[in-house]
Amino acid sequence: MSAPHIDRIVLFKIPPQHIDTVIQAYTTMRNTARKSDKPYIIRAFACRLHTNTPSHGFTVAAQTRFANAEDVMYYNEQCEAHAKLKGIVAPLIDAPSLADGMLVVAADGNAESEGVV
Repeated sequence: MSAPHIDRIVLFKIPPQHIDTVIQAYTTMRNTARKSDKPYIIRAFACRLHTNTPSHGFTVAAQTRFANAEDVMYYNEQCEAHAKLKGIVAPLIDAPSLADGMLVVAADGNAESEGVV
């Protein structure tokens, strides 16, 4: 059994020429995000979506995994690395294009969706 965690999954519509920039920005964020001077993000990555599938125009998917809701709140409200990520990615998004949802995974492996915005 895995430990309980929260997966934040975001889909973006990013023009092809900027996809690598977004992927690199997620890598940088993962490597620099700190809470109380320690890494707190369990996993973070972004990847290119195949546009020949029913992707509805989304070109990048990103997943960020947290241990708990407190870490999600810190990420959204105080994390400097996340603020830098948003500063890089936000201007590249083809609006309206964002789908954002969270999946809460319990220790028994059962998942519960927190909704998509």
